[in-house]
Amino acid sequence: MAPKTKRLPYTPITLRDLRTRVYGERQEDFARRIGVGVPTLQSWERRSEPKVPRFKTRHKIADALGIDYADIAWPERDPKDERAAA
Repeated sequence: MAPKTKRLPYTPITLRDLRTRVYGERQEDFARRIGVGVPTLQSWERRSEPKVPRFKTRHKIADALGIDYADIAWPERDPKDERAAA
């Protein structure tokens, strides 16, 4: 049985804010925990033109954090990027 995810008691926040303010983790530790490299995590956390993880990866990150996918404010992704990733 999969562990239940918890709903955070506030509106969605960015991955960077979640990592630093809620979990207090350094990029290196968080990247290792979710199974990506630091440069990949940095590209997702950029304030200017952030990259967006693929759909499956976004759910993997939420699962690793033990929260609901909807609690993370993901930047918009161009629909043609989703088709290319499929």
